[in-house]
Amino acid sequence: MNRPFLSKILWATGSILFFGCSPTLPRVDSTSLLSIRATRPWATIEGLGEGRHLYASRCGSCHGLPKISSHSPEEWPHLVEWMAPKAKLDTTQTRQLLDWVLSVR
Repeated sequence: MNRPFLSKILWATGSILFFGCSPTLPRVDSTSLLSIRATRPWATIEGLGEGRHLYASRCGSCHGLPKISSHSPEEWPHLVEWMAPKAKLDTTQTRQLLDWVLSVR
């Protein structure tokens, strides 16, 4: 079998398995912004979007993404603070990620 063809097949199969098995992350919308504003008034739609992106890219680059509902709203701040240095998140990114998690929780 042709090597380039075989590598394309392997790449396509891996992509399907990776992306097909990854959880669908809740989207950012006005409902998620309204739900978080009561407890985190600084939250913005852009910041929530960045938090979603960070969750998928930084957290998902090292391990499988847990369902947001798998931890309580009280547990998430501790988990995010504990993992932020490992994910190389600065203070703003940590806040954005946590804002997003709590808004869709």
